[in-house]
Amino acid sequence: MSDCLARPIFVIGMPRSGTTLVFERLAGIPGLGWLSNYSEMAPGQPWLNILRPLLGSRLLRLEGRKRQYGRTLPGNRYLPQPVEAYAFWDRWAHPDFSTDFLVGQSADRARREATRDAVRRTLRWQRRERLITKITGPGRIAFLTSIFPDARFVHVIRDGRPVVDSLLRVGFWVAKGGLERPFWRGGLDPAVLDDWRLHGSRPAELAALQWLHVIRGTRAEAGALPAEQYVELRYEDFIDDQAGQLNRLAGLLDLPGAGLVDERSRAREDARARMNEKYRDHLDPETIQRITRIMGPLLSELHYV
Repeated sequence: MSDCLARPIFVIGMPRSGTTLVFERLAGIPGLGWLSNYSEMAPGQPWLNILRPLLGSRLLRLEGRKRQYGRTLPGNRYLPQPVEAYAFWDRWAHPDFSTDFLVGQSADRARREATRDAVRRTLRWQRRERLITKITGPGRIAFLTSIFPDARFVHVIRDGRPVVDSLLRVGFWVAKGGLERPFWRGGLDPAVLDDWRLHGSRPAELAALQWLHVIRGTRAEAGALPAEQYVELRYEDFIDDQAGQLNRLAGLLDLPGAGLVDERSRAREDARARMNEKYRDHLDPETIQRITRIMGPLLSELHYV
């Protein structure tokens, strides 16, 4: 097997930005391995990933799937499926990986080698040759490249207004305090937070601030990378032309690109495109105006307004 740690692919971006859709399209490419639900449930037991090639064989074809995609098999949560696996990163890379921007931080030698070894064992048990994984929120690019110097990053960006709307209603954001405080530490300037509190501590404005700072922070870190290690993808462009955008990514990432979009994918494109305007039904005009003001310069730069 070739060096399975060479050029790992990280799909990054704010939650609710389409990272899952992009990641899962790419993750189906033969030869790519990913951190699985086993990596999340038992991060210290990479050998559990042998279940992927065993259950996913041509004979069985048993793989887990997200419930929003339709009916699932009995025991779905125990069938192999790609996940963000923050328990894995918290155990091996940094204890605060899942909760911090990790600005200006790098992995020490022990953490670096432990993380690389855990990823290597995961891929070998899966019998795959290269890593692709998804991490949402802060890009953590500088930290990740201290572990994987030649990593490739696909930064998925979506109009901040539907992102804010979705975050306010999604379970994990509400349950983990996203309506009351920043979801990650180390990203928002204390003065910015003080101003937010002074003007009413509105959850929508807090989410808008985090969209703004996550994208700006990720771009700033990406500025230190060679051009071939970082690519941006607007969610809206992806929805407009999944096949074309996937083939573009495949070329940039040195992946085979043919046959990445099936008919079911195409049938969902129009529905997903319409979802991008749903925020107008869920948020009142005053809230839309306030969050647009916060995100305005970046929304304009990204051609959303």
